[in-house]
Amino acid sequence: MVVSYLNAQTTDAMKARFDVRRCDVVWRPLQQVVPVTPAVVIHAEGAAARRALDLMLWGFVPGWAKDMDKTSLFARAETLEESGFFRASYRSRRCLVPATALHLRATRGSAAGGLLRCGTEDEAAIAVAGLWEAWGWEGDVLNTFCLITVPAQHEVARFQARMPLLLAQKDWGDWLSGRTAAASAILSAGQTQEAGRWPALVPVAA
Repeated sequence: MVVSYLNAQTTDAMKARFDVRRCDVVWRPLQQVVPVTPAVVIHAEGAAARRALDLMLWGFVPGWAKDMDKTSLFARAETLEESGFFRASYRSRRCLVPATALHLRATRGSAAGGLLRCGTEDEAAIAVAGLWEAWGWEGDVLNTFCLITVPAQHEVARFQARMPLLLAQKDWGDWLSGRTAAASAILSAGQTQEAGRWPALVPVAA
């Protein structure tokens, strides 16, 4: 699964690519994101569902949790509707996680145990489907998120069973602010990354 990811996009580039209308953060390009660290996330806010770019912690904490012992980096697409952990966020707090490369740990095949870099040649941001939640913590609110995973497809399937769900631009709006039925249709379709821009896999030197 993904052990870290990169986001080489500037704040201005992400605002333009994802049609962001509110942004109060500055992102440092090429910053590596590892579990339980802050990263930029795009979500819809307000009745107009305008897109906002905010920092959130990678490590989803459900709103009802009493502490951070209950965290998750990933959510399986197949069980979102039934899972008490993710169901509320799936219905109303879906997000896009911008990335320019994913670092995957191979679990099978000739590269088993090795690290693979999955990214587009032009380093344009990949939109990974995610969920976010606002969790009350010591009188404050901590926003957290996770990545949604599906059965691995394309070249990735040679090396591991699952991978994050990559969304094509045509699906961004429905994923962020469409009805749950529209989001479920996206999940059923599986990977929707645009043809011709599917990320290539490259071994990462130890």
